[in-house]
Amino acid sequence: QLAAEADKVVATMGDSTLTNAELQVYYWMGVYDFLNQYGSYASMFGLDYTKPMDMQVSIDGTLTWQQYFLDAALDTWTNYQAMSHDALANGYQLEQEYVDYLAELPDNLAANAEQMGFESAEAMVQSDMGAGATLDAYLKYLNNYYLGYMYYGDSLEKIPVTEAEIEAYFDAHAAEYLENGLEKTDERYVDVRHILISPEGGTADESGATVYSDAEWAAAEAKANEVLNEWLTKNPDEDGFSVMAETYSQDPGSATNGGLYEDVYKGQMVPEFENWCFDESRQVGDYGIVKTTYGYHIMYYVGSDLVWFLTAEQDMMVEKGNEFLQSILEKNPAQIDFSAIRIGSVDLSAAQ
Repeated sequence: QLAAEADKVVATMGDSTLTNAELQVYYWMGVYDFLNQYGSYASMFGLDYTKPMDMQVSIDGTLTWQQYFLDAALDTWTNYQAMSHDALANGYQLEQEYVDYLAELPDNLAANAEQMGFESAEAMVQSDMGAGATLDAYLKYLNNYYLGYMYYGDSLEKIPVTEAEIEAYFDAHAAEYLENGLEKTDERYVDVRHILISPEGGTADESGATVYSDAEWAAAEAKANEVLNEWLTKNPDEDGFSVMAETYSQDPGSATNGGLYEDVYKGQMVPEFENWCFDESRQVGDYGIVKTTYGYHIMYYVGSDLVWFLTAEQDMMVEKGNEFLQSILEKNPAQIDFSAIRIGSVDLSAAQ
């Protein structure tokens, strides 16, 4: 039934439409996002992978899981489509890297499908999103996503916000913040980059923990100094440090991000690492080497923010973002024909 009604329009916004085929993509992408976010905990919310989603009540206790994910899918389409409309109306253009990515995507999907044993990219899409879903629907979803999402983010960055406004926002919500244990103090979040050089070799002690010899620690220290000197010689700034981190760091949590850890708070890292970061004399651009149980960390101090100030700034921007989105939605109302909607099924048993 769904395959036969895949092209039926279920929602409109101006001259833009949403078909059942496209709705499948928004619906199942929402399901997968939920599963990726909660993983095995999804079953604790009452989601039973072995039962139809329209036959079990969702986490909110009133909607079925099908209704829950359908509402989310329609909201997502409405938001992306409204933002896309506003972007085009204002002459907004995606950066070239995203234009190139979307242009190359059909060929890349075809290659991935062949690698995974599918007859075509369309067959691969249908295996994930059920009957009725098409490659064109998936590509349209991604175009809408990138245009709407990037326009939204770039628009928020252009909203002028002063330090005085952020402080005024905090003061206006001081009672709420206090209820959550947040006051206007000198406590700070720290941004720092590091390159981890771990000792190599080692032997297992009686408890099974790896123990390194003095020579192995000395070799790691020598390597750390070698990398530090290479940075100082080649390009001794933050960008240069980021490149070095991606080349040499053995920390899987930050190496691909230029060694960056943002909003580090006291109690998050090992003591030696934190002692260096939260030293009261620390200045932007400071660097050094710190030894911890993990190895030698080549450190680069990026900066810090007052906890209360950063929290207020983030909350304020969320509020402004919601106001901006609401203004766009009011200019681009959507009409939804629920009677035309058909939702297909996908076997989620493997997700258990």
